[in-house]
Amino acid sequence: MRPAQVMHHFQISESTLWSWVKKGKFPKPVKLSDGVTRFDIASIQAWLTDRKGGTTH
Repeated sequence: MRPAQVMHHFQISESTLWSWVKKGKFPKPVKLSDGVTRFDIASIQAWLTDRKGGTTH
């Protein structure tokens, strides 16, 4: 998932997204190459489940 898609989905700014990542409040992205960064959808889903008090297993 592209960073812009994450920002749109969660209705957050770019600075908020990267602040959350830096503080460990959101899954870290994967850097595929220079200028290409993606977030793993499964990691985001697990993060959402954990925030709702559930488990991923």
